[in-house]
Amino acid sequence: MQEHSPNSILQNTIVIMINLKAVFIRNLERIAYPAFLLWINILQIIIIFLCVISPIIPRTRKLKSIIMFPYAAIGSDGYIRRFLEYVPFLEKNNIEFYICDLFTDDHFRNVFSKPKYVQYWFYIDVLWKRILQVLKARNYEAAFIQRGLFPLYYDLTYPYLERLLRKLNSNITIDFWDAVFYSQPILVENTLRYVDKVTLTNDFLLQNFKKYKKPVYMWKIAVNTEQYFPKTDYSIKNELRILWTGLFHNRTHLINHLPILEIINKIIPVRLIVICSQSISHPSLNIENYTWDSNTFFKLLNSADIGIYPENISIHSQGKSTMKVMDYLATGLPMIGVPYGLAPEVVNEEHLLISYNETDWIENYKKLIADQALREKLGRAGNNLIHSVYGLNSSFDIFNKIIFSYYPPVYDKKY
Repeated sequence: MQEHSPNSILQNTIVIMINLKAVFIRNLERIAYPAFLLWINILQIIIIFLCVISPIIPRTRKLKSIIMFPYAAIGSDGYIRRFLEYVPFLEKNNIEFYICDLFTDDHFRNVFSKPKYVQYWFYIDVLWKRILQVLKARNYEAAFIQRGLFPLYYDLTYPYLERLLRKLNSNITIDFWDAVFYSQPILVENTLRYVDKVTLTNDFLLQNFKKYKKPVYMWKIAVNTEQYFPKTDYSIKNELRILWTGLFHNRTHLINHLPILEIINKIIPVRLIVICSQSISHPSLNIENYTWDSNTFFKLLNSADIGIYPENISIHSQGKSTMKVMDYLATGLPMIGVPYGLAPEVVNEEHLLISYNETDWIENYKKLIADQALREKLGRAGNNLIHSVYGLNSSFDIFNKIIFSYYPPVYDKKY
């Protein structure tokens, strides 16, 4: 008779418990999904009922100025650049506002690292909170929506919340800064039935939104220039410090770019600085990984020699407004990038060097390595562009005019 050691019995028990837990979670998710759909449908019925009784929902005698609905999580780049940075301007101009926050960026990341049933409850909680927030819109002169009122929910084609908001408010603006019309075309088309104005961030979006026959306004993403440390030293020391920053799901573009950096590493030692929530590594490249932190981010930008923006062409990349580009320009960091996702005023060989293929990338690296005057020229021109066109003061002025007074929409021209 074979004897089992206490350790082997313990290990087998642990394996059995892990398997039982996995089975339990799978079964729980099977049960949770129908329950989740039931709750979503119940909440949508509640929204429809509120639409019906909306004329009798009480409102205050004196309306406040604007209620704002972020899509982005508190602490994320989209929240900071579209909401938080404008708070001082709203307060300074005595504009009564209310920002309808839902969740923090850390909470969002934590939820989506958990099993599906946790995410289902998150969606229900978000929808219920948004219903209560939308009801407040009756007491405001204007409403501003970032992308959509039900953030992150993937299986949505009809904008129930936007329909309710329309019943409660007669001045609604919706803001898009990426190509969601491609990933959720039915939802976008239905949503636009319930809004008055659309704000966009680049010409690619402008051309694609013309078909919806809504007043369209260009409200570019602004830059808080006070946060940055403009470069003054454009010399390259013993190694070439190349910087890339971005979201974790964009790491693929950088990883695909590493073979080019291997070639450059044979010309001059390369130190790649990566600012991302997930690190990368490479056997023949010296890579420093950092997570985004306001205490170090702007210093790292200043310490680099070249900023890079590698990406594959797609509807998404053409429609987005690439924040790393704005960061590089605001720092005065010489940049090499692809020709899409750029701000409309950014010009090749004036503010950056554009690369269309691998050969271009290698040649542009060589140009910048060899020519300090070119590095300084590009860097200073980029910094001047940000200060002259993308400052928060002028951006808030445009936003204020779009929301509260007549500001001619654009269809083909830039401003």
